[in-house]
Amino acid sequence: MLSILQGTPFWVYLIFILLIKRGISASKENTISIKRVFIAPVVLFILSLHKINSPYLFSIFFICGLVIGYLIYQKMIISFNKDTKKITMPGSIIPLILMVGVFAKSYYIGYLTATSPTMLHTPHIMILIDIVSGIFSGVFIGRGIIIFIKSFYPKKATVNK
Repeated sequence: MLSILQGTPFWVYLIFILLIKRGISASKENTISIKRVFIAPVVLFILSLHKINSPYLFSIFFICGLVIGYLIYQKMIISFNKDTKKITMPGSIIPLILMVGVFAKSYYIGYLTATSPTMLHTPHIMILIDIVSGIFSGVFIGRGIIIFIKSFYPKKATVNK
């Protein structure tokens, strides 16, 4: 176990610390630009596309992730300031959990690539990668869509002038 951690490049630890820091800040109410809401979902989606084994399976679980994201975030109340184009969102631990999950998946894929690359081509690992990538991408994109809708079509959002 310790040898796994010793063989991990330093930059991976920096990314992990950055994700934890971002996840902790998301657990408190915060005000951010609407553009920043979409950075993580877009990056995650692009990175997920890189490792897809079955577009069909990925798509099914991406849609499942969208539904999960919608269900999780549909009741979220946000405040949108039209002048500054910034939104204020309540804190949630869910982004931290999702970011750690995505990191764990990516770390595991990196570990398999370094230690036993043939394992990446076994059916159960290929299916697992598509399922996890699809769900995580869908939840993040679903969150972004809900925030976008509540910001620009604020039936349930508070709009500040």
